[in-house]
Amino acid sequence: MKKVISIMLVIISLCILLVSCGGKKNGLTGTWAPRDYDFGEDYVLIFNEDGTGTYFGEAITYKTDGDKLSIWFEGTDSLDTTFHLDGDEMWFKDSNGEDVFWVRK
Repeated sequence: MKKVISIMLVIISLCILLVSCGGKKNGLTGTWAPRDYDFGEDYVLIFNEDGTGTYFGEAITYKTDGDKLSIWFEGTDSLDTTFHLDGDEMWFKDSNGEDVFWVRK
């Protein structure tokens, strides 16, 4: 009986772990601020779980595939880049090829 209870506890723990990890599929979900500049609270990059977000107040949609990031801005502008994530720090190249560093808020 103790063995059955132990197995059930392990299964329940695994289920809880899988559910809690499922929300951040790409690790980008959340609010990001420029690391090296302080433009104020309105100047952030927000990635929602559903592939939408905002970039400095402008609506965006985004998609990731491994370390590839595509961001579509309102209108016709888009950015295809490679992102790097290290805990609460992220960086990618902007449309000018410059590294842009972000920190999770």
